[in-house]
Amino acid sequence: MKRSSVDLALALLKLQQLAQHHLPQRMGELEAYFDSAAAVLAESSADSRLLSARAWMGKAVRLDAGYPLLAPEVAPGIFDAVLTALYRDETVAIRHCKDGQRSGGVREYIVLPYAIVEKGPCWYLVVRGRRSSSIQGDAFLIRCDRIVEVRNLGHVLKREDDFDLEAFIRDDRVLEWFPEPPVLLKLRIHEREGVASEFRSVRLASDQRLEDQVDGVVLWATVVPSVPLRHLMLQHAPSVEVISPAKLREEVTELLDMALPL
Repeated sequence: MKRSSVDLALALLKLQQLAQHHLPQRMGELEAYFDSAAAVLAESSADSRLLSARAWMGKAVRLDAGYPLLAPEVAPGIFDAVLTALYRDETVAIRHCKDGQRSGGVREYIVLPYAIVEKGPCWYLVVRGRRSSSIQGDAFLIRCDRIVEVRNLGHVLKREDDFDLEAFIRDDRVLEWFPEPPVLLKLRIHEREGVASEFRSVRLASDQRLEDQVDGVVLWATVVPSVPLRHLMLQHAPSVEVISPAKLREEVTELLDMALPL
């Protein structure tokens, strides 16, 4: 194999570090490139370029927004099996337990993997099963950490061309948990001691607009009410007031009241 340049070796190892489960497993040649890249960066303890490249591995990291949670564990063998089937468009039999109850409630699905999605600390497999002899059902999610067993069944189901992952996430909003029709959200954001709110730089929607006030801003944005949106409002409750829609304001108020000690 041709020796990688220092720059290419660094890029390959950072790819491996940040996107380990976004790549098909056991690709053979790619694994060999990773090994070669690691060997390149380990070649000399005096070369300044190699020292800088090795140091870079600890200078960039990806974190999820919000409070850090410990990710539920997914067995390496489960990842290997589902990613291999996803890459090869092979059907699998998945034994899946509900709510992490390993001792009971296990159900088996015969499905074709269509995509894998990382959201926060969890990984989800997007699958479709057979609804009839010739038609596949709608796509649905299986949480990878709740998979007990995966068996490869070969080329039983055929991948349909009508599936679009971006549309599945954007339009079906299945990953937003209990989404509702879009509404115009109005927030009163208080800024204290001259510290700018993160909502000035992070947008809730493409049509978001801000109006400066004496001690903060008023924000308007078209959003989809969902469990994550409510969590976001509660997370920023000390500085963010929901003005409208009235229904969302009442729900946030009720949740805050429930949090008060009796």
